[in-house]
Amino acid sequence: MAEIGLLLAQGEAFNPAVLLQYAPWLAIGLLAYFMLMRPHQRERAEMKSMLDGLKKNQRVVTIGGIYGTVVTAEKDSEDVTLKVDENGNARIRVLRSAISRVIKEDKQNTA
Repeated sequence: MAEIGLLLAQGEAFNPAVLLQYAPWLAIGLLAYFMLMRPHQRERAEMKSMLDGLKKNQRVVTIGGIYGTVVTAEKDSEDVTLKVDENGNARIRVLRSAISRVIKEDKQNTA
């Protein structure tokens, strides 16, 4: 960019070829955006919608590997209560952000 200012200051005609020197860097920047940043933004949006959509009786896995069933998940609350013992009544409170994924029940396996 300093070259453009220098050319204009000297009163010479503007040469568009100077801008073509920066085309590969622009292409690399765009490629990095679409290959690295864009998919990460999509993953964050999917995770946010999954966490916002937590409902009672959904089976989940925490980032620590704890399997549980959602007991309470209020929309504006930061934490979620999970029932971790199928036979008993053992419950734990975890941060909503500690939920890794929701386990989708397979209809064939439950029959």
